[in-house]
Amino acid sequence: MALFELDDVNRLLDGFSGGAARRSENLFSEGTKAWSREDKPTPRCDFTLRPKIVHKPVPVITLWPRTVYGERLTDIKEDSSRIDFFATHIHKYICTLLGNALAVGSWAIVAVPPRRHKVDNFAVAVAKKLAEMADITCHDDVAEAVNCHRVKPDFRLLKIPTEPNLIIVDDIVTTGSTLMAMRDLLVRSGKNVILIAGICNNV
Repeated sequence: MALFELDDVNRLLDGFSGGAARRSENLFSEGTKAWSREDKPTPRCDFTLRPKIVHKPVPVITLWPRTVYGERLTDIKEDSSRIDFFATHIHKYICTLLGNALAVGSWAIVAVPPRRHKVDNFAVAVAKKLAEMADITCHDDVAEAVNCHRVKPDFRLLKIPTEPNLIIVDDIVTTGSTLMAMRDLLVRSGKNVILIAGICNNV
Protein backbone atom coordinates (compact mmCIF):
# COMPACT_ATOMS: atom_id res chain seq x y z
CA MET A 1 0.00 0.00 0.00
CA ALA A 2 1.41 3.41 -0.97
CA LEU A 3 2.38 5.77 1.84
CA PHE A 4 1.01 8.79 -0.02
CA GLU A 5 -2.06 9.18 -2.20
CA LEU A 6 -1.99 11.44 -5.27
CA ASP A 7 -4.56 13.80 -3.73
CA ASP A 8 -2.26 14.33 -0.74
CA VAL A 9 0.70 15.07 -2.98
CA ASN A 10 -1.32 17.47 -5.12
CA ARG A 11 -2.32 19.46 -2.04
CA LEU A 12 1.33 19.77 -1.07
CA LEU A 13 2.22 20.86 -4.59
CA ASP A 14 -0.38 23.62 -4.45
CA GLY A 15 1.20 25.03 -1.29
CA PHE A 16 4.84 24.74 -2.30
CA SER A 17 6.58 27.81 -3.69
CA GLY A 18 9.97 29.47 -3.80
CA GLY A 19 13.12 29.69 -5.92
CA ALA A 20 14.35 32.34 -8.23
CA ALA A 21 13.58 32.62 -11.92
CA ARG A 22 16.35 33.39 -14.37
CA ARG A 23 15.43 34.81 -17.78
CA SER A 24 18.83 34.76 -19.38
CA GLU A 25 18.14 34.31 -23.07
CA ASN A 26 15.30 34.97 -25.49
CA LEU A 27 14.53 32.00 -27.72
CA PHE A 28 13.47 34.29 -30.55
CA SER A 29 16.45 36.63 -30.44
CA GLU A 30 18.50 37.30 -33.56
CA GLY A 31 21.48 35.41 -32.20
CA THR A 32 19.76 32.08 -31.73
CA LYS A 33 18.11 31.99 -35.17
CA ALA A 34 15.58 29.57 -33.62
CA TRP A 35 12.74 31.38 -35.39
CA SER A 36 14.23 30.54 -38.78
CA ARG A 37 14.88 26.84 -38.23
CA GLU A 38 12.51 24.16 -39.39
CA ASP A 39 13.31 21.87 -36.48
CA LYS A 40 11.90 22.26 -32.97
CA PRO A 41 12.99 25.19 -30.78
CA THR A 42 15.87 24.50 -28.43
CA PRO A 43 14.53 23.26 -25.04
CA ARG A 44 15.21 25.78 -22.28
CA CYS A 45 14.43 26.44 -18.64
CA ASP A 46 14.32 29.73 -16.72
CA PHE A 47 13.95 27.94 -13.34
CA THR A 48 10.60 29.41 -12.42
CA LEU A 49 9.56 27.00 -9.68
CA ARG A 50 6.25 25.30 -10.57
CA PRO A 51 6.09 21.87 -8.91
CA LYS A 52 3.54 19.50 -10.40
CA ILE A 53 2.81 15.87 -11.07
CA VAL A 54 3.10 14.81 -14.70
CA HIS A 55 1.92 11.42 -15.88
CA LYS A 56 4.53 9.79 -18.11
CA PRO A 57 2.46 7.49 -17.87
CA VAL A 58 3.33 6.95 -14.21
CA PRO A 59 3.24 9.95 -11.83
CA VAL A 60 6.49 11.95 -11.80
CA ILE A 61 7.01 15.00 -9.59
CA THR A 62 8.82 17.83 -11.39
CA LEU A 63 9.94 21.23 -10.11
CA TRP A 64 10.56 23.35 -13.21
CA PRO A 65 8.76 23.39 -16.56
CA ARG A 66 10.44 23.83 -19.91
CA THR A 67 10.20 27.47 -20.94
CA VAL A 68 10.63 29.74 -23.95
CA TYR A 69 13.29 31.83 -22.22
CA GLY A 70 16.23 30.70 -20.15
CA GLU A 71 19.20 28.40 -20.36
CA ARG A 72 19.45 25.58 -22.85
CA LEU A 73 18.95 22.17 -21.25
CA THR A 74 22.14 20.91 -22.85
CA ASP A 75 24.09 23.76 -21.22
CA ILE A 76 22.48 23.11 -17.84
CA LYS A 77 23.56 19.46 -17.86
CA GLU A 78 27.13 20.51 -18.64
CA ASP A 79 27.29 23.05 -15.79
CA SER A 80 28.62 21.38 -12.64
CA SER A 81 27.70 24.45 -10.58
CA ARG A 82 24.05 23.52 -11.15
CA ILE A 83 24.40 20.26 -9.22
CA ASP A 84 24.01 21.93 -5.82
CA PHE A 85 21.17 24.08 -7.18
CA PHE A 86 19.17 21.03 -8.32
CA ALA A 87 19.89 19.07 -5.16
CA THR A 88 19.01 21.97 -2.83
CA HIS A 89 15.61 22.56 -4.42
CA ILE A 90 14.73 18.87 -4.67
CA HIS A 91 15.79 18.38 -1.04
CA LYS A 92 13.58 21.25 0.07
CA TYR A 93 10.68 19.73 -1.81
CA ILE A 94 11.03 16.17 -0.53
CA CYS A 95 11.33 17.50 3.04
CA THR A 96 8.04 19.33 2.48
CA LEU A 97 6.46 16.22 0.99
CA LEU A 98 7.70 13.56 3.41
CA GLY A 99 8.23 15.50 6.62
CA ASN A 100 9.37 13.32 9.52
CA ALA A 101 8.87 10.20 7.39
CA LEU A 102 12.10 11.02 5.56
CA ALA A 103 14.14 10.57 8.75
CA VAL A 104 12.35 7.52 10.14
CA GLY A 105 10.95 5.77 7.08
CA SER A 106 14.04 3.93 5.81
CA TRP A 107 14.31 6.01 2.64
CA ALA A 108 17.10 5.97 0.08
CA ILE A 109 17.91 7.81 -3.15
CA VAL A 110 18.30 5.83 -6.38
CA ALA A 111 20.16 7.42 -9.30
CA VAL A 112 19.04 6.53 -12.80
CA PRO A 113 21.74 4.61 -14.71
CA PRO A 114 23.76 6.75 -17.13
CA ARG A 115 23.43 5.72 -20.74
CA ARG A 116 25.49 8.11 -22.84
CA HIS A 117 27.55 10.19 -20.43
CA LYS A 118 28.83 7.59 -18.00
CA VAL A 119 31.60 9.76 -16.52
CA ASP A 120 30.68 12.83 -14.44
CA ASN A 121 27.02 12.23 -15.18
CA PHE A 122 24.90 15.21 -14.11
CA ALA A 123 21.84 13.24 -12.92
CA VAL A 124 23.98 10.85 -10.86
CA ALA A 125 25.84 13.78 -9.29
CA VAL A 126 22.54 15.44 -8.35
CA ALA A 127 21.28 12.21 -6.76
CA LYS A 128 24.46 11.83 -4.70
CA LYS A 129 24.37 15.43 -3.51
CA LEU A 130 20.68 15.12 -2.65
CA ALA A 131 21.35 12.01 -0.55
CA GLU A 132 24.15 13.85 1.24
CA MET A 133 21.82 16.74 2.08
CA ALA A 134 19.07 14.39 3.26
CA ASP A 135 21.56 12.24 5.19
CA ILE A 136 20.33 9.05 3.56
CA THR A 137 21.96 6.45 1.31
CA CYS A 138 22.36 6.97 -2.42
CA HIS A 139 22.39 3.90 -4.64
CA ASP A 140 24.00 4.61 -8.01
CA ASP A 141 24.57 0.96 -8.86
CA VAL A 142 21.05 -0.49 -8.74
CA ALA A 143 20.87 -1.07 -12.50
CA GLU A 144 22.88 -0.69 -15.68
CA ALA A 145 21.80 0.39 -19.14
CA VAL A 146 21.64 -2.38 -21.72
CA ASN A 147 21.03 0.11 -24.54
CA CYS A 148 21.26 3.88 -25.09
CA HIS A 149 17.69 4.38 -26.29
CA ARG A 150 15.84 7.43 -25.00
CA VAL A 151 12.30 6.21 -25.64
CA LYS A 152 12.57 2.55 -24.67
CA PRO A 153 15.57 2.17 -22.38
CA ASP A 154 16.44 -1.32 -21.22
CA PHE A 155 17.92 -1.64 -17.74
CA ARG A 156 19.38 -4.70 -16.07
CA LEU A 157 18.82 -4.95 -12.31
CA LEU A 158 22.16 -5.36 -10.50
CA LYS A 159 21.06 -5.16 -6.87
CA ILE A 160 17.99 -4.54 -4.75
CA PRO A 161 18.36 -1.80 -2.13
CA THR A 162 17.61 -2.89 1.41
CA GLU A 163 15.52 0.21 2.13
CA PRO A 164 11.76 -0.26 1.57
CA ASN A 165 11.15 3.32 0.39
CA LEU A 166 13.00 4.73 -2.60
CA ILE A 167 13.18 8.11 -4.32
CA ILE A 168 14.29 7.68 -7.93
CA VAL A 169 15.91 10.91 -9.12
CA ASP A 170 16.54 12.22 -12.63
CA ASP A 171 17.61 15.66 -13.78
CA ILE A 172 15.24 16.07 -16.75
CA VAL A 173 12.16 14.08 -17.75
CA THR A 174 10.86 14.11 -21.32
CA THR A 175 9.02 10.89 -22.17
CA GLY A 176 9.33 9.38 -18.69
CA SER A 177 10.68 6.13 -20.12
CA THR A 178 13.82 6.12 -17.97
CA LEU A 179 12.00 6.68 -14.69
CA MET A 180 9.24 4.23 -15.60
CA ALA A 181 11.75 1.50 -16.46
CA MET A 182 13.52 2.00 -13.13
CA ARG A 183 10.21 2.09 -11.26
CA ASP A 184 9.10 -1.18 -12.84
CA LEU A 185 12.31 -2.91 -11.77
CA LEU A 186 11.95 -1.82 -8.15
CA VAL A 187 8.19 -2.11 -7.70
CA ARG A 188 8.45 -5.74 -8.79
CA SER A 189 10.90 -6.12 -5.92
CA GLY A 190 8.29 -4.88 -3.44
CA LYS A 191 9.60 -1.34 -3.02
CA ASN A 192 7.57 1.80 -2.39
CA VAL A 193 8.77 4.26 -5.05
CA ILE A 194 8.51 8.02 -5.62
CA LEU A 195 9.73 9.46 -8.92
CA ILE A 196 11.12 12.99 -9.04
CA ALA A 197 12.88 15.01 -11.75
CA GLY A 198 14.15 18.56 -11.80
CA ILE A 199 12.93 19.78 -15.19
CA CYS A 200 9.87 18.69 -17.14
CA ASN A 201 10.85 18.87 -20.81
CA ASN A 202 7.35 18.10 -22.05
CA VAL A 203 4.58 20.57 -21.21
